[in-house]
Amino acid sequence: MPLAKKLLQLPLQAALNVALAFTLTITLTTTLAGPARAQAAPAEAAAALPAVPPRDPAPGDLAQWRRLVLPNGIKAMLLSDPKLNVSSASRAVGVGSLADPPARQGLAHFLEHMLFLGTEKYPDITGFDAYLRRNSGFNNAYTAEDRTNFHFEIRHAAFEGALDRFAQFFIAPLFDARYTEREMNAVASEHQKNLENDLWREQQVQVQAYAVGHPARHFGTGSKTTLAGVTRDELLAFYRSEYSAGRMTLALTGNASLDQLEHWARQYFAAVPDRALPALVYPSDYLPHKAALRMLRMEPIKDLRQLSLQFPLPGLYGGWPNKSAELLGYLFGSEGPGSLLAQLKAEGLAPASAPAPSRPRGNTARWSCRSA
Repeated sequence: MPLAKKLLQLPLQAALNVALAFTLTITLTTTLAGPARAQAAPAEAAAALPAVPPRDPAPGDLAQWRRLVLPNGIKAMLLSDPKLNVSSASRAVGVGSLADPPARQGLAHFLEHMLFLGTEKYPDITGFDAYLRRNSGFNNAYTAEDRTNFHFEIRHAAFEGALDRFAQFFIAPLFDARYTEREMNAVASEHQKNLENDLWREQQVQVQAYAVGHPARHFGTGSKTTLAGVTRDELLAFYRSEYSAGRMTLALTGNASLDQLEHWARQYFAAVPDRALPALVYPSDYLPHKAALRMLRMEPIKDLRQLSLQFPLPGLYGGWPNKSAELLGYLFGSEGPGSLLAQLKAEGLAPASAPAPSRPRGNTARWSCRSA
């Protein structure tokens, strides 16, 4: 395999010897495929869903699923299973920290926090959380580079009421300025926690090697410094310019029938505004090509000896049926006879067990693996 031959030609012996003395991050520039650019597709043109392989249910599996696109462009996946103990929902928005304005790092993360603080229909800022607690539920959210995810679970009988409240966050959020300082403190607290986390520290060191001006060279968490002075108008402007039904996907699971789940999806989420925004696409060349390895050294908080290799890739979302990420993971992670990992172990260059490599993220894709 051409890729395997390229990998085996890398100076791993020297690099791993260095890694025994200190934590090391090496970023490799490689050309695994030609540059890929996703085509922007308005929500109204997204009615056709990509084909998926036929499902082969296991014995006793009673689950049924259905996919649909709402009139406003939201792509929905429904799963009905009478064996489920709880109902749940997840909303993914194709906007993450890469969309932060250069002068307002962490704004997408801050928006994630502010979105839960009341809506025009349900103005109580604690109303959603209280409803979930009364019904044995919980919720959470996270901001990644290319997406933001909001999700919850709850007992079946209270699912419809939770969906009504949940949908309103994407229809008419209040963004009450009285709670700006409180949520800014929450974001700042997350940042302070990450300062002593070697994984977060490594990620922030890596971005210093990225191209100046590329969105990937960013600080996604945010802090009191980067968010100082943010106003409700600024937050609302970012929300309206980035959040749109056509950039959203919805997943509903429960013991209700597929027809009932579809009815709720249409009833409560059809009012999410479609602002006809195209999908966000970022250049794949976030790491300028060089003929040599880039080597970054980081002093860890913990007593670690670790090597991390990172490969820039073209976006892989468009070719997801080919399982390119999984094939790369197998190439690096397989421990069978003749594998790369088996050879490294035989030469004493890899630990007894290697962690699974991470998968590419977004259309500015990266694939990385680490050895401790």
